[in-house]
Amino acid sequence: MRGFLIKKMKFKQAFFPTSEKFYIPKLSPGVLQPSSQSFSVLSNQAKSAALNLWTILKNLIGKIRELTAKLFDFISEGVVEHAPSAKSALRGRLTKMGSYFKYNFPKRKFLKIAGLSVVAIILILIAGTVARKLINPATNSDAREVVAGAKATKDIYKEFSFPLFDDKGKEVASIKYVLESAEKRDEILVKGQKATAIKGRTFLIINIKIVNNYDKSIEINTKDYLRLSVNDSPEFLAPDIHNDPVTVQAISTKFTRLGFPINEEDKSLVLQFGEINGEKQKISLDF
Repeated sequence: MRGFLIKKMKFKQAFFPTSEKFYIPKLSPGVLQPSSQSFSVLSNQAKSAALNLWTILKNLIGKIRELTAKLFDFISEGVVEHAPSAKSALRGRLTKMGSYFKYNFPKRKFLKIAGLSVVAIILILIAGTVARKLINPATNSDAREVVAGAKATKDIYKEFSFPLFDDKGKEVASIKYVLESAEKRDEILVKGQKATAIKGRTFLIINIKIVNNYDKSIEINTKDYLRLSVNDSPEFLAPDIHNDPVTVQAISTKFTRLGFPINEEDKSLVLQFGEINGEKQKISLDF
């Protein structure tokens, strides 16, 4: 520590000389040693704990001093011996100091420290990534949304057909509309995003299949063919959850779904399906 203070004083005197003299006091070993009298009022157990704490603090102070001295040596290495004269102007001193660092800066030591720091940072990042994968490999390997399964399911398998006309009003094919099953869910995916029902509410989901036997693709609004009545109400609700308009390619089958947000305590769920201006069928969902 004394050597560190002397270097610091020389560094300051070299660059900022004054008429003042610096006095560096000598510290006797007794200054750093605790007096046994100071612990006389403590119990034996307290004395032991206090002495252990003091030993730890001394070691910590020594490490800090050592680190500070090394840092100061790195910054000031060679500068004190090459410091400009005290009679030089401040600008001249700064210019010479800049020139010294330009040509005499300890590049090897600096690059070594910088290189070790970069390597340490890279290793820490790699270790963190590996640790995350080891802790939760499923989350890191598959980032797709996951929704809870259905709370209740009921098979339906009801269908109806309606004609498809061309621009001249001629029937060219028929479209088959099939109600496959119904589900109650608290979580669903809407356009790739998870939607969760609030407390006291749930989703009634109807799984649908559309069969196109025509040799051209068609677009259909599936929500126009299905309605829902709850709690024996004479009013019928249209689906709020849908993928309309649904495109069904030529000679193909398309799977889609329709959904109704309902209350968990709603009873007497009745589906009504068929063409808007045609005959309707009704299905009771008891689940």
